[in-house]
Amino acid sequence: LEILSALREISLSVNEELNMKKLLPQIFKLTDVVFSPSRMAVFLVKEGGVYCEALWEKGETFFGKTPCLEEEKLEQCIKGRRCQSWKEKRKKAVLYPLASDREVVGLLYLEWEKESFVEENSLWVLSKHIALAVQKPTLYDRATVDPLTTLYTKGHFQREASKLFSMAKRLNKPFSLILIDIDYFKKINDTYGHLTGDIVLHTVGKTIRGSIRDYDSAYRYGGEEIAILLPETCLEDGIRIAERIRQKVERLSIRGEKGEKLKVTLSAGVAVYSPQYQSLEEIISQADQELYLSKKRGRNQVHPTPLSSQGKVA
Repeated sequence: LEILSALREISLSVNEELNMKKLLPQIFKLTDVVFSPSRMAVFLVKEGGVYCEALWEKGETFFGKTPCLEEEKLEQCIKGRRCQSWKEKRKKAVLYPLASDREVVGLLYLEWEKESFVEENSLWVLSKHIALAVQKPTLYDRATVDPLTTLYTKGHFQREASKLFSMAKRLNKPFSLILIDIDYFKKINDTYGHLTGDIVLHTVGKTIRGSIRDYDSAYRYGGEEIAILLPETCLEDGIRIAERIRQKVERLSIRGEKGEKLKVTLSAGVAVYSPQYQSLEEIISQADQELYLSKKRGRNQVHPTPLSSQGKVA
C-alpha cells in the first residue's frame, strides 16, 4: 500500500511539475518513504556522458553534488539496461536504469548502510515513473520551444497571450506586447545563404532571451518575426525594453557561415493592453501597425518612440 501510494503521488507530481529542481526533491522524499535508503541520486544521460543531476542524503537534496561511483558501473548499467547491485563492507547499493521509449535516459542510485530487502518489481515500477519525470520536461520543450532560436513557438504564444489577456481584462492590469522584425532578413539569406540566416536567427534569439526579465517571455512568431510578452508592464516600460533590445542587437558582430562579419538591426512595434480592446487580436494588430511604422520610417527603430508615447502610458 505504501508503494502504491508513493507511486500515485509521484505520478501526480510528474503531471503538475516541469521544473527538475522542484520535481526531484519530491520524488526523493516519496522514494524515502518506500525504500528508506541512506543516500539516493539521479543521473542523466546527456550528450557526451552521464552526469549526476541531484543527490539526496540526510533528508536534503543537493544539486551539483555527486556520489563517487565507478564509471564502469554506470556504463554497464546503461549498455546492459539491467540493474547493478553490490555490497561494500556494511553498505549495499543498487544502480537502476531509467528507461523510456526504449531509451535509457538516466540512472537511479540507491544506497543503504545496512542490509535491506528491495523488491525488484517495485524498483522497476519506480524507475519507470522517474524516467517519465526526467523525460517530460524534454518532451515539453520539444513541443513549445523553437530549436533554432531557442525561443517559444507561435502556438505557445497564442496560449500564453490568451491567458495574459484574460487576466488583464479581469484584474485591469496592463501588459505590453512587442513585435520585432529582423531588418532585410531576406537579403541576408539571398546574399550569404540560408545557413548564415540561421546563424543570425539563433544569435538574435539568444540575445533577446538574455535581454528580458525572468517573468517575460519571447516567441518566434514568424520566419524572422519575434513576439515578446511583458506582464504588468506599461507602454513606456515596454518601449524602453524594446529599445534596449534594439541597441544590443545593433552592437552585435555576427560571423556568417564562411566567417564573414555581419551587422544586423531590428525594427519593433509596441502595444499595451487597455480596457478598450475587446480581443487579443486587436492588441496584436496595434503592435503590428507600430512595427509597420518602424519599417516605413527607415527601420532600426522602435514605435511608438519614447517621445510619441508620452501621454499614452497605461
